[in-house]
Amino acid sequence: MKNMMTTESVKRAVRSMTRLLAAGVIATAAAGLARAEEGTAPKAGQPEKTRVGTYDSRAVAVAYYRSEAWRLELRRHHAEHETAKAAGDTKRAAELEKWGEAAQEQAHRQTFGDAPIDNILVAMTNSLPQILKQANVQKIVASTMPREASVETVDVTALMMGQFHPDEKTLKIIEDLKQHPPTGAGPIPHKD
Repeated sequence: MKNMMTTESVKRAVRSMTRLLAAGVIATAAAGLARAEEGTAPKAGQPEKTRVGTYDSRAVAVAYYRSEAWRLELRRHHAEHETAKAAGDTKRAAELEKWGEAAQEQAHRQTFGDAPIDNILVAMTNSLPQILKQANVQKIVASTMPREASVETVDVTALMMGQFHPDEKTLKIIEDLKQHPPTGAGPIPHKD
């Protein structure tokens, strides 16, 4: 029977597992010693802190909606809308008009309110692993998310905004926006 393990193969597997376990214990101990030398190791009896990146969702939203990536998205939808109108496809043209209205409302809720920026995070999917590594954090959450005492926060807003290459005017808008509290996730009142 080919699937039966012999006594010798069991012994080899156990020795191999023991070596792997020992290597893991040594690596963990070495990391702990290095952290102790840096003064970042948790005190005895305290849980190890988890490093979590946090971001100002409004700042990231402003950087995104003023970016070339967003301008290209708008141009694509506008061109599709013009094509639909020229072809007499009123149904598709109406769908694209609704998309434009919904996108504008979402942008307002995200930049002036505290609406989640999930659509922007999707657009950042490829750059998020790099941000995690660069900031040395395990995960990234909005700065408004509640945190446990065992969490060490690192602000990654600038790293996230940097993915959209904000110009000086955008950075000034973001700085000015920080002076005003979010309006909430509901509809944004428009001044007429």
